[in-house]
Order: sequence, then C-alpha cells, then structure tokens
Amino acid sequence: NCSTLTPINFANYTGAGGGSAKELDPHNKIKWNAPVITGPTQFYTQESTAWTSTGISVTGGSGSYTYSLPVAPGGASVDGSGVVSFTTAAGAASYNFTLRATDTVSSEYTDHSFVLDALSTDTCLWTGGTSVAWATASNWTYCAGAAPLTTSKVVISSCQLIIHVCLRRATFLS
Repeated sequence: NCSTLTPINFANYTGAGGGSAKELDPHNKIKWNAPVITGPTQFYTQESTAWTSTGISVTGGSGSYTYSLPVAPGGASVDGSGVVSFTTAAGAASYNFTLRATDTVSSEYTDHSFVLDALSTDTCLWTGGTSVAWATASNWTYCAGAAPLTTSKVVISSCQLIIHVCLRRATFLS
C-alpha cells in the first residue's frame, strides 16, 4: 500500500554501509543540493521595448545562488536576484533564454528555459482576464486600451482559449 510509505529525505539518509545517501548514486547522477527554478516558459512584450522577467522563483539548495544566462540574445542581462532584463529590437521576433541558478555552497545548478515573443506594435494579445467577450477591452494587452476590430494581428497564447474562440465561431458540417 503506497499510502503508508514514508518518503526518505536523502540529504539526511544514512546508507546501509553507514555512509550517506550518496553511496546510492555511484555515478553522481543526482543533483543532491541543486536549486529548483519555477516560472513561465513563455513571455510576451512589444518590439523596441525594455522588458524584465516576472514570476520566476528559485528555491532549494543552500538558499544562496548566483545567476547566469548560458543562452540569451546579445544585450540581455541578469541581476543578483535572478531578474532577466532585455530590450527587444524593432520588428516582431522570438528570443530564447536559459536562466541558470547555481547554488553557492554545492556549485550545483539548474537551468530554466523560456521564450520571449516581441509582438509588433499593431498586434493585440488576448489575456481573457475579465471575461470571454471579445469586445471587452480589459481582455486585451497592447491594444491601446481597446479591443481589436478585426481578427488580424491578434495573438491568443493558450490552446484552451484558441479552441473556445474557434468553436464559438465554427460551422460544423456532417
């Protein structure tokens, strides 16, 4: 019965030979004290805009980390808190990033990859934060405070929302 199993905290585990849990990992495949990074894998902004990451957090390890960007476009930077900054170029584009958090005690690290899509200034981004109504201006970002008047130059970032919008306007043939 799995519900009665007690999880093992490997950091404090003593192996059968009296050693640490690391004796169970003779090939050093387990990151014993690595940080854990959580956060979005997709961000949006507009072209020619200064952008900073939000919603990325790091836990675990010793609690003290250094940050780097092993994958990033030129001009991107990361501060001592793990916040990534970048100014997008003119024109719509996608930028790939990998944020690395390294534990300052164990030197173990974890990577978190994400994409920043820079939308052209005439493109609206659906957030659906208020309702499912297309005409509700607060459901849109980058639309100069209004809902779009056409379906061109529109980005809908969630598959569920795409299905909902498409099905409401679809005609099914049998």
